[in-house]
Amino acid sequence: MIRRPPRSTLSSSSAASDVYKRQGTYDSLNLPKLEGDRGTVELYEKRWWGRRCYFRADGTPIGEIYNIHTPPELYPQGVRYFDLEVDVVRHPDGRVELVDEKDLHRKVEEGLIPEALAIRALEEARSLVEGLERDGVAPSCPS
Repeated sequence: MIRRPPRSTLSSSSAASDVYKRQGTYDSLNLPKLEGDRGTVELYEKRWWGRRCYFRADGTPIGEIYNIHTPPELYPQGVRYFDLEVDVVRHPDGRVELVDEKDLHRKVEEGLIPEALAIRALEEARSLVEGLERDGVAPSCPS
């Protein structure tokens, strides 16, 4: 089940949530998905990242993954952005790490992501890591 804002809602942010059936592990968190787990996705216009938060059925946090991407374009019928491969992970114990840099470099070598865009993606990811480590929140994170 995925819950989205009403189609008539046009705002500078969008969110969706989902309840999972047991399937594999959480990307970059390396923790198993259990039946009843839930997750949310938050996207913000003009931001180079979106946040995915995962929780166990009882509400225990599993972790957060900040997906680095081009600023999303929000439409009544959906959202469009370009995934820039790298992610920032905040583990349940508070550790923060930048992951998937090799994936980004491979896409640059293959000509799928321009080098200037890859540089911007890494700048955004590193800034996010610094903000999460220093303040516990993402830089300029909307309330």
